[in-house]
Amino acid sequence: MKLKSLFLCTFFLSGIAHAEDKVVKLATLNWEPYIGQDLKNKGLFALILEAAFKEEGYKVELSFTPWARAVNEAKNGLLDGLMPEYYDSAPDGRLKDFVFSNSFFKGPVGFLTLKSKNIKYNKNDDLNKTYDELKQYKFGVVRDYINEEKFDARIYEFNKGKADGTKNLAAEVANSDEININKLKADRIDIIFIDKYVAEYFIDKNFKNDKNKFIFLEPALALNDLYIAFSKKAKDSEAKMNAFNNGMKKIKENGILKKLIKNDIYFSSSVKN
Repeated sequence: MKLKSLFLCTFFLSGIAHAEDKVVKLATLNWEPYIGQDLKNKGLFALILEAAFKEEGYKVELSFTPWARAVNEAKNGLLDGLMPEYYDSAPDGRLKDFVFSNSFFKGPVGFLTLKSKNIKYNKNDDLNKTYDELKQYKFGVVRDYINEEKFDARIYEFNKGKADGTKNLAAEVANSDEININKLKADRIDIIFIDKYVAEYFIDKNFKNDKNKFIFLEPALALNDLYIAFSKKAKDSEAKMNAFNNGMKKIKENGILKKLIKNDIYFSSSVKN
């Protein structure tokens, strides 16, 4: 009886351990309309992750935190990774600490400003030439966000220094896109680097009566791929990344991804993916 009890106990505990291994814990942020604690089902991205991982037998636990904290916790292996993330190939960028999944979505990024500022914008194939024409303005960026490689290489925090060599785009750092839009409306900054759909969401939320005062400069600078960045310090990060990649392939093939996008209130008509 004792041996039988011991066997059953061991089997039960190993089952618990196996179940825990099939959980992916990811840091994220409120980045409406893509993902957010107050969105229905936490938003489209939460549903995409849940569906993809489910195909491979995993459950997803999302931890909503400010982005700087999300990056730090995932980098140190306290969580399996973070999302949504842009790919970062800079020498001192995310690749030191993370491995990236396949892209699971694309988002248009660029500049938001006020029509009253009459900012002239010309997108050049060499983006540095585009930035050269805008370097007299003060930009708003979010702390620890990856924006665009050449842009990020040129910005400096204007309240901590001054233009120096190639660091000649003055930027003010905020903790969220929503804060930056409020600062833009208050005329504290001139231009925001932002995802187009994020900008539209917060303008409609906070400045519905003044929405015509804002303008997203077209064309967008880029259509950025979005990824999960898996921490190199987390357990089984490569296996979990492969599970996600396999799951994404399956939900594209079986039509689940298309259905999720079609049923989403924000992206059903505006996003082609």
